[in-house]
Amino acid sequence: MSVGNLDERVSDGVLYDILIQAGRVVDLHIPRDKETDKPKGFAFAEYETKEIDDYAVRLFTKLFTKLFTLYNKTLRFGITGQDKATLNLQAPSMSMLTYTSTFKSSLHEDVVMSLLYYDFLLSLVILCIQYVLVIYKH
Repeated sequence: MSVGNLDERVSDGVLYDILIQAGRVVDLHIPRDKETDKPKGFAFAEYETKEIDDYAVRLFTKLFTKLFTLYNKTLRFGITGQDKATLNLQAPSMSMLTYTSTFKSSLHEDVVMSLLYYDFLLSLVILCIQYVLVIYKH
């Protein structure tokens, strides 16, 4: 998955905190200019499994579009060439309900989905507050 429109002040850690909302990130790369060593304004992320990667692509490109703004720049999530080769966005059978069912079936039986949902929302709120504090601090 790719992330674009990154401000040069966005660190690997900040971006990781956003992307981990979809699953375990195993590789995160923010390319830098060879001469200035400044970030180029985009990043690439890879998740632990193909299923998580597909879920993350759909989550960030469909549900969370225009949700994350850092340093007055709205992040743009996209599909990398590798994702395009394995992901059929035209498939009508891949609904969010299918992903929810797949996600739920991989959870431990003691996990309560409503609590997990509220925990996820709370973590997003906390994350947004942290970024607002960082922005106004500078």
